[in-house]
Amino acid sequence: ELILQCWQEHFMQLRVELKRVVRAISFTADMWSADKLDSYLVMMAHWIGHESGNAPCSGQLAMKAALITFHYLPSSHMG
Repeated sequence: ELILQCWQEHFMQLRVELKRVVRAISFTADMWSADKLDSYLVMMAHWIGHESGNAPCSGQLAMKAALITFHYLPSSHMG
């Protein structure tokens, strides 16, 4: 339950930050298999935003990325 609560808090903070994005948000997805052939899917968001702690008008920008979702896939994703 603590993990889910932390994830929800992270996601709420992320939503606030993404609303202040300077231009566009790009999304990437990746799938892979771990050593025991467990498959996973991850989605990330990438954007340019204001540096943490700086006012939006300061002009200091940084490339940022955040985890959007992470899923275990019960079956193989191979061909």
